[in-house]
Amino acid sequence: MRKLAIALAILVVVGGFGTYLALQLQQHATECDSALRHCAVPREEIAFLEGEWCLESDPASLRESVRFEDERILVRQSGARVGGERPWVEARIFRSMGVLVYFEHDVETGERLSSELTLLRTGETTRQTALGPNRVSWARC
Repeated sequence: MRKLAIALAILVVVGGFGTYLALQLQQHATECDSALRHCAVPREEIAFLEGEWCLESDPASLRESVRFEDERILVRQSGARVGGERPWVEARIFRSMGVLVYFEHDVETGERLSSELTLLRTGETTRQTALGPNRVSWARC
């Protein structure tokens, strides 16, 4: 009888752990795209991006506007460096391997319009965008 009780207890513990693990994997699958290693980011974590950003080294040459519309994040660049004013494009922001990354994409075709860029918040009114070793510093306009 004692052996049966021990076997049942082990079975309950293993079953409970298996259920817990399955629930954790299911939650991870809803929050992350494992093929891309991208996980959703809460809006509060990226709220600092909304507004007008100017190139820190030459504010008049490049401006980036970021606005949130419901679940969408829209980005538009303007200035001499981009030849005037570009149209608004949608951006996707994710957490990938511990850092914020984003890319611009075409809403209609789903095609990517940019590479994945790393977002680094460097201060209350400053941030950087990085592509590999290349970094661009931005400040609030």
